[in-house]
Amino acid sequence: MEKKEQFKEFVKNHPLLKFEVRDNKRSWQNIFEEWDLLGEGDKSWNKYVENEKKDTLETVTGQETIRNVMGYIKKINPDSITKVLGNVNKIASLLSGLTGNKTTSSKLTGDPLFDKKFDDWY
Repeated sequence: MEKKEQFKEFVKNHPLLKFEVRDNKRSWQNIFEEWDLLGEGDKSWNKYVENEKKDTLETVTGQETIRNVMGYIKKINPDSITKVLGNVNKIASLLSGLTGNKTTSSKLTGDPLFDKKFDDWY
């Protein structure tokens, strides 16, 4: 097996190395050169092995969740939100008109007797 294939197998056995590259801490070239010099048996590689699947899964899941949320936020179109909110407002107005609950646009004066509606008095 050639060195490139051996390195690929090494990376499969040490999956946490990809986070070093993804977070711009190291490059694949740098890792390959270190692997070539130290060999696969060096103890420094132990921290890149998934010892406990639960801890690794939680770390990866948390990071991926944040990435997914950020991706969705970047895709949000403010114009579409405004359009949807406008439609919801129109629907709410129509429904209140059908049920008889009409909203008054008049401002309250602060005088409780003056602010009461005629229907409430009678």
